[in-house]
Amino acid sequence: APALLLSMFSFETPLENITNFSLSITSTATVLKFGLYVLQLGRVGDLEKVIARLDDRVEGAEQLRCHRQMAKKLRHLSNLFLYTYGFVLLNSEFSFLFRSERSLPFPSWFPFDWKTSTVNYIGALGFQLVAIFGQILQNFVDDSFPPLALCLCAGHCQLLILRISSIGHAPSEQEANEAELVE
Repeated sequence: APALLLSMFSFETPLENITNFSLSITSTATVLKFGLYVLQLGRVGDLEKVIARLDDRVEGAEQLRCHRQMAKKLRHLSNLFLYTYGFVLLNSEFSFLFRSERSLPFPSWFPFDWKTSTVNYIGALGFQLVAIFGQILQNFVDDSFPPLALCLCAGHCQLLILRISSIGHAPSEQEANEAELVE
């Protein structure tokens, strides 16, 4: 993002300037969004403990089936994001190779001339490829966490419904049923 911001509106063609501007805005927003996630990392440990407690409460064939189904949905959703971002990574890392002249994946400013020197070109290219990988990794985290968390929450709500609906069907006392509801 810093290299993109430094070169904003410094290109010869309007198309390059617009491309760089949109990439700069997107990159800056992604970095800010990722920063907000990092600030909340302390809560992730608490969330993991709550989810582990909820997972430990799964009992009975119907709840086990529902829990397995939830885990399968989470795996499929996670794989969908993984394959999508893997394709985006490959496409962004290699699409520039098919151009007729020496170029970089994205317009950017460097304090050296990368068009005439092979060493400088490899340095600029390496920098951009690492930056692209980092950006895609940030986007992966930013985009996959909310739907996965929502799917996990919805699955545990279904499990809670199953647990609550099973209370009172076994021959036990009223107090035992109420204690189970509170738990």
